[in-house]
Amino acid sequence: ALEVMLNFQPGEPGCIPDGYYIDVQTSADFSGTNMYAGDWASKHSFFPVTGLADCTMYYWRIAQVEDATFGSFSEGRSFFTNESGLCAQSFVPQVEGLRDLACYQGPIPGTYPILGYLLMGETAPIVAQSLDMEWWYIRNPDGADICAVLKDGTEPEGDAGDMPLWNNPELQPEDGSGPGGLVCSASLDATQCVAAGGEYKCNLATNPPVCTCDCTP
Repeated sequence: ALEVMLNFQPGEPGCIPDGYYIDVQTSADFSGTNMYAGDWASKHSFFPVTGLADCTMYYWRIAQVEDATFGSFSEGRSFFTNESGLCAQSFVPQVEGLRDLACYQGPIPGTYPILGYLLMGETAPIVAQSLDMEWWYIRNPDGADICAVLKDGTEPEGDAGDMPLWNNPELQPEDGSGPGGLVCSASLDATQCVAAGGEYKCNLATNPPVCTCDCTP
């Protein structure tokens, strides 16, 4: 059996929780059995996971716990064990971008923020699909998290027909976010700009139009 050491980056300084709930599974939608024997980690941001099998994809997430109350789970992460160096990962379906596509936190543009991009010709592992089966949840090509990309405009590689269905993720707005959790910035398109409380208009310095946000001193 294998052992790995997982670690995470705590958020902004604030209330220190009583501990963290650790969830490690072979199920991408976390509907299976938690393999982390301790369930709890101390206030450290690292923890060992033992009893793992080789040639296996694992998924993990954490939630802070305060007074026996669970906070929201983090975005899911994954890792593949390959101690022998001989494990084939061909069973993990991939998706190829047929055009440049935005990859969102969830399958509702204008509500969920963009986390990255799947560019034309680029591939990424498929993790799950949306409940309406119109979106893939993939490993973010621009980061270590998971994001949703529209199936229209992609080509799956491998058998992706049995990928699990995921509920829409819970919005995790940051400080300064507008309605729907979007943070107003010049990188948003017209629909997202309005949803984030900005105004999409011409800017003499950046013609064509960009998202303009109010500044708070």
